[in-house]
Amino acid sequence: MSILKVYTTFQCSAECDHCYLWCAREPSPAISHELVVSTVAELRRLNGLEHVTLFGGEPGLVPELVHGLARAIRGLGVTVSVETNACWATDHARARAFLEPLFDIGVRVSLSLDAFHEPFVAPECVAIAAEMCEELGGNYCLAMPWVDFEKRDT
Repeated sequence: MSILKVYTTFQCSAECDHCYLWCAREPSPAISHELVVSTVAELRRLNGLEHVTLFGGEPGLVPELVHGLARAIRGLGVTVSVETNACWATDHARARAFLEPLFDIGVRVSLSLDAFHEPFVAPECVAIAAEMCEELGGNYCLAMPWVDFEKRDT
């Protein structure tokens, strides 16, 4: 097994029609730190796990958990990425607070910028997050799916 995807929470800042997990804005429990770390350790030992992706819901709603998991997983010799809609990046200070601990340990960040999230997350938040990624020199990408709005409901 080379990749494990971990849903940190089913709570989200958005309620997108395309969400196959039916995540919602209502509070939702977060996954156990101990469960994730023990699972990653066992999969690393048994199957040579190489990479973990943390997402949700919205992982930015549980930043302490995400930071702690990223540190623990990196400590096991496994690479980590975080997929987020950047709702937490309402200003540069908040963007730095979420991103800097991740980039300090070599985590890759994927920022969603699309028509699905736009009704719930201002594109300016994604822009602020991307600016902070650049400022911090972190490894990041923008996930921008294309939607043919004239055909999407057919």
